[in-house]
Amino acid sequence: FLSHTGYTAPRLEARYEAGTYDYSRASVSTGEVIGDLDYYVNASYFDQRGFRDFADQMAHRINANVGYKISPDIETRFYVGYTRSDSNLPGNLTKAQLKNDPSDAFLGSVGQQKRDIDLFRIANKTNIQLSDQSSLQVSAYFSHKDLFHPIFQVIDQDTNDYGLDIRFQHKGELAGHRNEFILGFNPSAGVGYDERNTNLQGRKGALVNKLENRSRNLEAYAENRFFITDSLALIAGLQYTHSERKLTDKLFSNAAENESFKANYVQTNPKIGVLYDLKPNVQLFANLSRSYEPPSFGELAGGIRPNIVKAQEGTTFEVGSRGNSESIDWDVAVYYGKLKNELLQTAVFAAGNNPVPAAQTTNADKTIHAGLEFGMTARLPLNLEWRHCLLVNRFKFDGDDTFGNSTLPGIQKSLMRAELMYRGNDFLNGFYLGPTFEWSPQDYYVDFAETFKADSYFLWGVKAGQKVNQHWSWFVEGRNLADQKYAATTAVVRNQNGAD
Repeated sequence: FLSHTGYTAPRLEARYEAGTYDYSRASVSTGEVIGDLDYYVNASYFDQRGFRDFADQMAHRINANVGYKISPDIETRFYVGYTRSDSNLPGNLTKAQLKNDPSDAFLGSVGQQKRDIDLFRIANKTNIQLSDQSSLQVSAYFSHKDLFHPIFQVIDQDTNDYGLDIRFQHKGELAGHRNEFILGFNPSAGVGYDERNTNLQGRKGALVNKLENRSRNLEAYAENRFFITDSLALIAGLQYTHSERKLTDKLFSNAAENESFKANYVQTNPKIGVLYDLKPNVQLFANLSRSYEPPSFGELAGGIRPNIVKAQEGTTFEVGSRGNSESIDWDVAVYYGKLKNELLQTAVFAAGNNPVPAAQTTNADKTIHAGLEFGMTARLPLNLEWRHCLLVNRFKFDGDDTFGNSTLPGIQKSLMRAELMYRGNDFLNGFYLGPTFEWSPQDYYVDFAETFKADSYFLWGVKAGQKVNQHWSWFVEGRNLADQKYAATTAVVRNQNGAD
């Protein structure tokens, strides 16, 4: 994501959307350059009642940045942002409930699940051109988040995160060939204060837990891109990661109730790759890389009780191509990854037959993630344009003691989103009209034991719009016009036993 600045933003830009279920969204932004200083400011709001009962959402945001050119070789930029987001959570429905009335809410015995967030962030990025070939980028940030989250309990968290990123880049020659070298150092830390209360219809009941979470992360990385020819580059990289998670229990009556723990995660990850520019606008690529993901506090202590899990690690091979031509643009990749200790999350239930589930993370032994990612835009005769994004997934256990080679649940085996637009010219210049599609062609399991499936679905809609001129544009869109009942997402459980 690239932030607008005073150099790239319009002097004034406004946007407004409205739709069914009391949906509305608006934003206004401005930017300008004043000598060596520039600025950009954006304010927006989003509000909707939602298709389902008890699904109201609201978000107010303001983001701004100010840049200043200290000298021809030094530029600094400050970023500041604030977000207020309030969301009611209507809860999970069974498949039978979805078929009967998908607009219903399931609030359980405690009811009134919510996720309300206040987030403030400030950051700075300073670029220093050390020479014609070398540059240094120094970034720092601080963020504060308040979370009020009534679910199986009322989770009330205050979190402070801060970090630094130092990145050195050199573009020159090595052994008479073009060479690019990157060296980086990225330390970060955070502290969170977590109180848990019983959920009394969305209000705090008795205090049941009080935790302090502290994390420290240190990442160092290096990458070198060596050009054997002007079109062929070899890439080698190395990443070192050291993460620490420390939880201190502030509320317990005896040693058996003390949930305090400390865990460290350390790994070094190499990668190798090749880039080949077949033509100026066509690129082939392949890479082999190690990955490493230490668990977050949400995965360690976000459930009913802390569960100390291992870090997820794996090796992935990927090959693909990206490019564009007069009639077609594409980005396609095929990948195959073998993971160890994959972090898998399942829904579990608190004591007392509480029907509101909590999420519990566990490690799988070995898993395989393989698939295809394919995005394309094709400009066809008769002013037609076809666009799609296609995902094909083959995620499965790899000789698991309990689940063998069964498929990992909770994700479609394939999913395609596409559109076919007529794009006018002459007096209809800037006008577009056409159908949109979303297709999940296979049923897929929602439990590890493979006893219960979510149904396949096909959705279609229509959209139209026009960029009238440099200053004005409009659009209208209808989605799911056949009014299909479908599950966009599912919870994942260990064994549903085929129950509906």
